[in-house]
Amino acid sequence: MRFFSPLATQWRGEADLLLVSRGEVKCVSSASKCQHEVPFGTLGRCPICGGILQPEYPDEAVRQLRWIEPGRGIDRYRELLPVTSPIPYLGEGDTPLIPSKRIGAALGLKHLYFKNEGLNPSGAFKDRAGALVAARARCSANGILSASSGNASSAIAAYCAAAGLKCVILMEPGNPPAKLRQTLATGAQVVLVEGVFAHGPEALAEFLSAAVAQANFYLGFVWAPVNPYILEGIKTIAYEVAAKLAGAPDVVITPVGGGDMFAAQWRGYQELKRAEAIDRLPRMIGVQSENAPPLIEAVRSHAQTVATLPYARSKISGINVPFTGDHA
Repeated sequence: MRFFSPLATQWRGEADLLLVSRGEVKCVSSASKCQHEVPFGTLGRCPICGGILQPEYPDEAVRQLRWIEPGRGIDRYRELLPVTSPIPYLGEGDTPLIPSKRIGAALGLKHLYFKNEGLNPSGAFKDRAGALVAARARCSANGILSASSGNASSAIAAYCAAAGLKCVILMEPGNPPAKLRQTLATGAQVVLVEGVFAHGPEALAEFLSAAVAQANFYLGFVWAPVNPYILEGIKTIAYEVAAKLAGAPDVVITPVGGGDMFAAQWRGYQELKRAEAIDRLPRMIGVQSENAPPLIEAVRSHAQTVATLPYARSKISGINVPFTGDHA
């Protein structure tokens, strides 16, 4: 597989940009098979069944994945993203795919690679989400409000600064000091809220939705059941991996907290398959801490949905959450 025409999606006429605005947003609940359509821009869950919403794109937009050249900045994939205006750029994306020198050999794997998302501007894959949410917010809101355990706050704060937007982050006391300093350094206002994640995802979503309505802010919480568009920036990881390997990997192993990176990569590979840019889909393996294992518990019990746990005690702050979305 080859990618060419690096400027193919950098500059487009008005007719091409309208492709995205005509895209559909559907419920993709695996339990109810709902497929209810909602207006583009709708946040939250499906109003019919409570399932997770997902943007869909026309075939002509998806087919562009066959020739888009990967590189820095996710704006090159704008035809496959829920925006029509340029996406703020800080150097995100095109992170290296590094061949393993020791672990692969120790496990008998000749072709083991690490996708180093730590080389994004703020140090995490959530810069892809931060760039997208800033692009969506700056057309209609005074700023962005989010809640975060660390990585998302740094990303959203950085891209708010790049887009000239105000940023307010709700954060649990006791988060890593480095993440707090990083968020403050780019001009965000941080509000420490004891137990902000303790009452479950539904209560948190209701609280955040009420807050953004009062302030005319955009809800930038990085979790698909709250904001279904943010995953679209993260799925570009799959585009880059497939381009570097000239096809899909056999297996993708991903840490799982709320489930967005896991589900987003799968979505990216599905779109590549639909575009005929790859000929098969990878096997997806999600990894959770035994001290914060909502998805693991759901798989073990053969549950239809992922229940919120009464605890989360992992020392790994980025995946220390008691809930995982059903999209995972």
